[in-house]
Amino acid sequence: NDHGFTAFLSDGVIPYVGVSPRSGASVIRVADTSGGAFSNFGVAGNGGVSMNNLNEVAFVGQRLINISQLTRDVFVGDVSGRQPIPAVTRGEVIDAATFGSVAQNGFEAQSMNNKGQIAFYATIQRGSTNRAVILRADPVEGVSPGNPIMPAPGSSMPSGWRFTLTCQQSPALCARGVRRY
Repeated sequence: NDHGFTAFLSDGVIPYVGVSPRSGASVIRVADTSGGAFSNFGVAGNGGVSMNNLNEVAFVGQRLINISQLTRDVFVGDVSGRQPIPAVTRGEVIDAATFGSVAQNGFEAQSMNNKGQIAFYATIQRGSTNRAVILRADPVEGVSPGNPIMPAPGSSMPSGWRFTLTCQQSPALCARGVRRY
């Protein structure tokens, strides 16, 4: 990223998603297979990780659903040490379509932006039809530093400061309450 950090997948004895600073300091593990939450990352080294300038890392994590079924879901972790959270998981319903799984080799670098949005290739099912599609997952407000919870216009802080909203877009957008910061 622009701050000199690199995200990567390690296929070592304990596979992990890591972040390495340019300065040569020790590697920061974002997620690994030692705790049982993940059985692997990507697919035997296929698939990738993506990192934005907020040091958030998006990756495909494999999980064992039952004794014979693996699923590949999209997760987001960061260098803080907190447990990675799923962006989308198998079986979720998105616009009347059921999310299947991230396709093999379906996640490439440069797929996460600084707003925390993630673009990826996956399968969905509508009725009895499976389709391969490109999806974009947007973080809900407050989950990503790129999409913080903003105070409502007119809110006041204990210090006495007040927030106002000046809409810089067209009057039609302002009338619908669209806010851009």
